[in-house]
Amino acid sequence: MPRIQGQFVGRASDEEVKVSEPKTITLDNLRDVVLLGRLTDKIQIGGFTFEISTLSAAEQREIVSKVLKMQSENKMFDIRPVTVALCLKNINGTRLEDLCEDTSITDPIDRRMDVVLNMQTNLVDKIFRVYENLLEESNRQIGLEEIKK
Repeated sequence: MPRIQGQFVGRASDEEVKVSEPKTITLDNLRDVVLLGRLTDKIQIGGFTFEISTLSAAEQREIVSKVLKMQSENKMFDIRPVTVALCLKNINGTRLEDLCEDTSITDPIDRRMDVVLNMQTNLVDKIFRVYENLLEESNRQIGLEEIKK
């Protein structure tokens, strides 16, 4: 059987190809791994500064847990406010849960939810859009867009 020969065009020689060594995980750089892909943005709306951040896997899990526990028939409409309650870290430097006026609510996430559910819908939508943009940028930074193709 005949052999087929060929060569790769444009490929660097083995001496030119440098492969970077993977970093060793240590306690010092473990935090860098945990925060890889995390982005935060501050936006100004009506004289207030809103700090919005991408979410961790634990925070995403909390969203699902909260939505599944809700009694509403329209749970799909509850996803956005729950997401905003977790991605909105503070307003003018004050933690969201500290803005809750209902002292009977003790769970920090429920306190955050109470604040968000009392906001105007268009403000919640604006914060959610900023969160979505952060998520898209984070995906680009870690190369998720390349994997999807």
